[in-house]
Parts: sequence; structure tokens; C-alpha cells
Amino acid sequence: MPPATYGTGPDAHRRLYRRIHDRLGTQDAFTDVRYVPSRTRPRRVTADVTVTTYVGPRYPTTGARLEIEVSLRHDRNHYWIQWVEPVRDRSCGWHQDSTHEELGACHFQYDRPDGTTEREPASFLDAHPLAVVETRLHELPGRLRERVD
Repeated sequence: MPPATYGTGPDAHRRLYRRIHDRLGTQDAFTDVRYVPSRTRPRRVTADVTVTTYVGPRYPTTGARLEIEVSLRHDRNHYWIQWVEPVRDRSCGWHQDSTHEELGACHFQYDRPDGTTEREPASFLDAHPLAVVETRLHELPGRLRERVD
């Protein structure tokens, strides 16, 4: 089965990033949703996260950021959906790319404050990029609550 695509090229990327930006901008948990480096040349969408709304009141940080980057490709779309906690110097997220193929097409990566990184296989989602983002946004709070340390 061919990979689900959104088209390729700069216009397809801009359309996709606009849809991701708009999706995050309608949710109470995400604030200051922005294009990086700019709306005309987006390479990623980032948003500050209201942690108590998104993860819950017991999660041990108040400051977090969500970063979403997508590379639309003919063979297999690549994406990085990353949760970043600057104060605690840690991050985690899904990476569907060509790295760590021994883990499969997609892996979940957890970057610890001590500089170590843990990776584990994750389900490969061969779906429309917006469906992938939606699925991962739904899964992320549970993953974060599992790894409170």
C-alpha cells in the first residue's frame, strides 16, 4: 500500500503546517502557537502547553512546549512530535524517520537530563499527516503520566 501523503513540496508543507497550527490554536491546552522560523517558511509548529490542562494537575512541571515537524515524502512521511520541558531539561516524543531502523519505522524517544536517551519501538502510522498528529496528541498525556520521575 502506498504511503498516505499530503502532496510534497513547499506549498504542501505550508498547507499542512497551517492546519496543524489551526488545530493547536483551537485547544485550551496550547498557547502561543507559532511557526518556526516564520509563517511563510515554516519548518515546524511549536506551542506552549498549559500542563495542568493537557496532562493533569499532578504532573511535576508547569512549563512545557510541543514541537511538531513533518517532512512529506514520496516513500514514507517523516515526522517528529516532541514534548519539551526546558526547566527539567528533558523531552520525549515520536520520531518516524530513517534513524534507528532497528526499532522499526517509528520510535518513541525519551531524552533525560543526564544526557542519556532511551528509545523504544512505536506503532507506525501510515495515515494522513493530520490523523497522525491527532493520534499522537491523544496518546501523549498518557505516555507522560507513565514516565513521571
